[in-house]
Amino acid sequence: MKLADDAGGTENNIPYDIEFLDGVFTHLAIVNNPRYERANIVFNSKTVVQNFDPNQKQDKKGRWTKENYNAEIDRILKGELKSADRIKVVEHPSAPWLKAGLQDAEMFMSVKTYDKATTDKHNVSEETMRNLPDLIDDPLYIFKSSTVPGSYVGVLDDYEEENGIKKPLIAVVKPEHGKIDVNLIPSVYGKDPDFPYREVFKNNLLYERLDKNKTISNNIIASIAMETLKPSDNIITDIQEDFNPMIMGANILNIIKIIPVVILNLFLKK
Repeated sequence: MKLADDAGGTENNIPYDIEFLDGVFTHLAIVNNPRYERANIVFNSKTVVQNFDPNQKQDKKGRWTKENYNAEIDRILKGELKSADRIKVVEHPSAPWLKAGLQDAEMFMSVKTYDKATTDKHNVSEETMRNLPDLIDDPLYIFKSSTVPGSYVGVLDDYEEENGIKKPLIAVVKPEHGKIDVNLIPSVYGKDPDFPYREVFKNNLLYERLDKNKTISNNIIASIAMETLKPSDNIITDIQEDFNPMIMGANILNIIKIIPVVILNLFLKK
C-alpha cells in the first residue's frame, strides 16, 4: 500500500509537497487550558501555565472524582461551557447499575440537562446537583424505563421540593453506543411520590437498595393492606395464574402478614 504521494499540489490555495495516504499518527492539540480525559499534557520550560491544575482531572489512582465533577459545575455557573457541552459525572457505574444491566462506561450529563434541572424547567437545588455523583453511586431503586426502550431510571436518595412537596429525585440514564460507548444522563428531576410504586406494579424494578428499614416491597404490601381495610364494593373473587406474590423482592413473611388482613376484610364485607 502506498503511504504517501509526493506529487505535490495545492489545497485551499495552500501549496504542499507531499500528501500522506495512510499511516498511524498521534493527535496534538495546542490549547491554553487543557481539560481532555486520558490525555498526556506536556509543557516545555518556557510555557506560562494559566488556570491548570495537573491533578484536576484524576486522583492519584487515575480516577475521576467528585471534586473534578464540581469543578465542571463551577465552569457551568461561570458560563464557560455551551449548552451542548457534556461533563463527566462518574467514571464507572456502581455495582447496582451494572447488576441492573447498564453498560460499564463513563456517565455524562450535558450543560442543558443541568440548566433544565435547576432553573429552566425544574427546581433541583445546586447542592443536590453537586452531590449527584454520590447519589448516582448509591441509588434507592433502578427501573427499566417505561417510555424509552433500553434506558434506565434511578430513584435517588434525595428530592426536589415543589410547593412544599418533596418529590423523589430521579435520574434517567440512556446508554449510547458508538466509537466510544457512554452513558448519558438526559434528565434529573423530581417525580411524583407514587412513581416507584407504579413502576413496581409494571414489573419494571431492576434493583432495590435493601439496607433500608422499609423497602419498597414492604411499603407496597403495607399500602395494599391499608386498601383492603377501606370500605369497597370490589371483592377479589379470582386470582390470575400468573400472579406472583414474590414479585420484586417481597418475601414470604410479607405475604403471611397480609393474609389475615385480607381475610378480615372479606369477613367484614359479609
